[in-house]
Amino acid sequence: SDAIGATARAVGSLVDAQAAARAAEAEREALGARAKASRAEIEASLVSCVGAIVDAARMGDFSRRADASTDLGALAGIVHGLNDLTTACDDFLAEADEALARLAGGDLGARMSDRHEGRLAAVARNFNDAAGALGGAIGEISTSVGATRGAAMEISASMRDLSGRTEAQAASLEEIAATVEEMSKTASQTAKVVDGAAASARGTSSRASDGAERAKEAVTAIDKIEAQAGKIVEIVGV
Repeated sequence: SDAIGATARAVGSLVDAQAAARAAEAEREALGARAKASRAEIEASLVSCVGAIVDAARMGDFSRRADASTDLGALAGIVHGLNDLTTACDDFLAEADEALARLAGGDLGARMSDRHEGRLAAVARNFNDAAGALGGAIGEISTSVGATRGAAMEISASMRDLSGRTEAQAASLEEIAATVEEMSKTASQTAKVVDGAAASARGTSSRASDGAERAKEAVTAIDKIEAQAGKIVEIVGV
């Protein structure tokens, strides 16, 4: 009977051990299922956060940020890194947009800061170099325009002076022509007076006084011609 009891107890212990083993296996399977479900939930949350930021960035919107909740565990570092990336891009684009707007508005002193890194820093330097070169080129153009304006003003002044001289010369020529015409008339009249005086001189003594008078008129006419000739000399000298 003792042997039978011992055997029965051994069998009971074995059954209990098997039951305990089955229970432990069921618990492990349940824990694995819960862990798998939790991981799937975390991955879905991560994909949702990252996907929204990536989609917005693809459309040119770098202002979106993801909420790195504690449920993500170690994967929250990915979300933090992505937020930092979009922040850097958003800040760079905002500064570049402001600098370009200032440059478009005529501010040739517009420059970007040197706080950016990597490729963004290279783009900022290129912008600054381009803005500096543009400012230098426009400065040279402004200088050339100023010199051209000065030369144009000098030419305009010379043309006005030439025009004035031409008008003065034209007036002088008209005056000379009028004087020459008057001299011609005076010379004709003088010739007539001289001819009359000669005829009177050849006449009788009763007409001697008339010849003297005509001779006086001839002398006066010759003096007048001499004065007119002097006037022409003065006009030509001007």
